[in-house]
Amino acid sequence: MSPVRGDGRVFLRGSRWWIAYYARHHGHAREFREPARIVERQGENPRAARTEQEARRALRLRLREVLGDRWVAPEERRVTVSEVVLRQDRTPRALRSDPAASARPGLAAESTTGDTRAIHLAAQG
Repeated sequence: MSPVRGDGRVFLRGSRWWIAYYARHHGHAREFREPARIVERQGENPRAARTEQEARRALRLRLREVLGDRWVAPEERRVTVSEVVLRQDRTPRALRSDPAASARPGLAAESTTGDTRAIHLAAQG
């Protein structure tokens, strides 16, 4: 079966398999490329795809995420908890003078989870 436009592609880059696909990001369609990674059993960490067939499987799963609105852009996956807290610290000056606004419970959480990626906390709910 020949590939259809919009199905993405797999390719070798050095000795690693990569996937490329298009997804809407901030209102525009954009190509995303990432190393093909697969999970053999639920709960295990993903590993690099070793064959073209495994890379195609990784691409199919990524396209399902894109079409099912479960997809998160790669740069958004890398945001840490400390970065989220820093973004919240940039409040307007009027709010900073309010004593209730200055008591930020997130600062205590930052000391223990600062390097944790925010997407992992959101998944734990």
